[in-house]
Amino acid sequence: MAVKVYKSCHAQHDVNLQKFKRQVHVLQELQKPFKPSSEPQFWHPRLAEVCSSDLFMQILDFSRDAKGEPGPDLHDGIMYVVTEIAEYSLDDLIKEQWSKYQAPAFQMVKQASQAVILIVAGLHALGFVHLDLKPENLMIFNGSLKLIDVDGCVRSGTPLSINDSSISFSPCFCAPEWARFLADGDQQSIIAMPALDVWSVGMTIASLVALDATMKSKYVGFVKQAKSSREGGFLFMEWLGSLVRSPVPESVGSFDPDLADLLAHHLLVCDASQRKTLADCLSHPFIALAEPRQASQEPLPTQNRAEDLESKAPVFKGTLWKLNQDGDPSNPLHWLRRDMWISADGKLCYYSIKTDRRVVLIDGSSSRGLRLSRLAEAGKEHAFKVRSVSPVLADVVVACDSSYHYGVWTTQLLKAGNSHHVPTMRLGGSMALEFSAIRLAVKNRRQKVKEGITGCGSPMFKAKLWKLDSNGDRQQQTCWREREMWLSQNGSLVYWSPKDGETLVYYNALDVARSEIQRLVNGSAARPWAFQLQLPDAAGVNYAPAEFAAESEEMLEHWVAMFGQCRL
Repeated sequence: MAVKVYKSCHAQHDVNLQKFKRQVHVLQELQKPFKPSSEPQFWHPRLAEVCSSDLFMQILDFSRDAKGEPGPDLHDGIMYVVTEIAEYSLDDLIKEQWSKYQAPAFQMVKQASQAVILIVAGLHALGFVHLDLKPENLMIFNGSLKLIDVDGCVRSGTPLSINDSSISFSPCFCAPEWARFLADGDQQSIIAMPALDVWSVGMTIASLVALDATMKSKYVGFVKQAKSSREGGFLFMEWLGSLVRSPVPESVGSFDPDLADLLAHHLLVCDASQRKTLADCLSHPFIALAEPRQASQEPLPTQNRAEDLESKAPVFKGTLWKLNQDGDPSNPLHWLRRDMWISADGKLCYYSIKTDRRVVLIDGSSSRGLRLSRLAEAGKEHAFKVRSVSPVLADVVVACDSSYHYGVWTTQLLKAGNSHHVPTMRLGGSMALEFSAIRLAVKNRRQKVKEGITGCGSPMFKAKLWKLDSNGDRQQQTCWREREMWLSQNGSLVYWSPKDGETLVYYNALDVARSEIQRLVNGSAARPWAFQLQLPDAAGVNYAPAEFAAESEEMLEHWVAMFGQCRL
């Protein structure tokens, strides 16, 4: 047996009691037999062939209050649910497959996909929506895959408020319409519909092939660029909510065309109204196929390397020996010395003279990270192999000049490949307030930089300034960018952006007038004559200071004087 205990802390008592009662109620409801409902789109004959106990975790007992109803135990006040016990989760199976350095087996992917779709189709046939489907919430019980964690399940058609802290979700598995609900700010509620789960099922099946959540690297990228993990989560949800094309990984198409079709045209359809029901998906060729085709058990890497487009300065750079493609590690002539770097988003890159591009060799931003292993009997003494979870990129073999450099490079690579945990998020008042504040801050930032303000034509004062990158380390020279900047006649701080090829407004006149200027002590930044502009807090948002450096002490004083004239 497994016993799930719900904490009875005072602050969360009402929410935990609600989740506990919902868990008991839903598990009891899920023990009912399947039968065609008044909504035929959620029914499939396959459901008549299975018992609910084959698809859902079975409840054995639960705590009761003085009236015999689900509630805190009469004697010790503890809330608990007793269920059958699971052996391992679908996520554990994915991790095990990845740890073997193997491509996913066709039979495993097919059988797991069939089971997941059948389980959730059964849930929808009984009138429920799960809202937090992911590999961790599907577990093996005595050889059968079943659904767990239903304390967030609600009846289909239930309005959900953004302030309901009893509802949790996982960003990398949630649907675009759910993301819009949270990021737009105009919606205070959303209707729980089966289509929300259909997208999550698609993401779960895609992870069987990718051996990781396919949205994980995108989520991590937003978190790395944001001012906080919460802001990164908000930016990811904003991006996901604007998605218009099905995000099916290329690896799925090469794995099996039928599976790619199932994901692209049935499950991972961005328009929820065009998404198929899971009952429909039970008739899809990939799910209904009787005799599965055999697929190779070895990874099929390609050498179509992506280009490094990261605009931020590298977190580490140096020189490595790179083994040629299909080269013999024991032959010194097959090694070429190359300048390499680890990009801000966790990729090992180098400049390819042959293709005249900044090339990504291996991606360490996956949640599974990188695996490094020494290479014996190589032509270079300090050679090692770098492997990532991505099935698209081949392993990379490199070498260092010394044991010292080996230690430095491997430390930096492992650091770049550290797991980035994607937390389960919970609705509620605190998240609603945080997202509201972040939404205001992001809108303010974008307006200043991207939209521009009228009246920023002729300069009142113009000179060169060094601008610190967003989230950059002021102690690192590579984080500073020289820009031509000026204060316009209307008091806005404006600059020319080589990246965008246009004039951008950094701070509008009102921002400049409200900001405080503060000199930085020489030595506290990589550039001398540095200073900060600090906007005051507004609507609960704390703005990070903007940092600049003048060309000389005389120019610093001139900038300070000009900003002083613009202040309110």
